[in-house]
Amino acid sequence: KDSVFVEKEMAMSVIYRLETKAANTPSSLDWVQVKTEIEKAVPGFDYSLLLLSHQVSFYQSKKNWDQYGNYAIKYLEAPLLKKDLNKINEIVWNIFLHCSDAELLKKFIPWGRKAVELSNDNAAILDTYAQLLYKADKLYHIKTGEDYMEMESRVAGLLHQEEIFSKMQRGLPTWEK
Repeated sequence: KDSVFVEKEMAMSVIYRLETKAANTPSSLDWVQVKTEIEKAVPGFDYSLLLLSHQVSFYQSKKNWDQYGNYAIKYLEAPLLKKDLNKINEIVWNIFLHCSDAELLKKFIPWGRKAVELSNDNAAILDTYAQLLYKADKLYHIKTGEDYMEMESRVAGLLHQEEIFSKMQRGLPTWEK
């Protein structure tokens, strides 16, 4: 276990060093160089999930939501994360708030649904999914066969909060434009 910790720390130091070196780069890092440097520093170490996590965080910090979404999909597909409701919900919420690409938004609908199925009526997760469905329908006319109004109604009942549900009923955006 100690060697895995050391390897992880070594891999992270490579990532941080290259990120610091490229601090003036507005939107990207040379991920091929990052992989090459990690492989040199820590041969045989499986850094894939660590790197994906960092890529998601990196693009979130840069507010590059298309790249964030592309890496987040890969990150969520990792076996360890498939049942991490908080992480799934956080990523889906960020996509709901910031994504303006219809195709990318659509890719997160199954992840929102999965979180709802696993959540046992968690209000925050239901709310995220309902708003994602609502935005997909209102902006991009993506029909999912699921009723966001019914879902948000459940949320309003759980939170005793009607504002978002009321906006949906009136056809108003629930996100900032």
